[in-house]
Amino acid sequence: GVHCGPCRTAMTNGLRLSAGVAGLAQVGVVDCEEPDMGELCYTTLALPAPPHQPQVRVFRVGPKDEAAAPGYNGEVLYNAGDVAPHIALMLTEKVARNALADKI
Repeated sequence: GVHCGPCRTAMTNGLRLSAGVAGLAQVGVVDCEEPDMGELCYTTLALPAPPHQPQVRVFRVGPKDEAAAPGYNGEVLYNAGDVAPHIALMLTEKVARNALADKI
């Protein structure tokens, strides 16, 4: 959440990534400290109880609802505790730009 240092860094990097892939992909942030996010964070995505590292996920193109993709919750891109935030941001943006290059 906004009180967690690594979470603030991940949120800031998410905003930077959003600017870097604008028009190619969408970037979102979920604050698991918000009461209405508890079910998503701890039941659907099965995050460990707090405190935990921020989790960065990537989602495929196309429908992600239960009817079209049962049980699909994206894929963890990297462990935020294992990769320096600035390196993770740089790699994520480069991978996204290259993967979506034909959409430019």
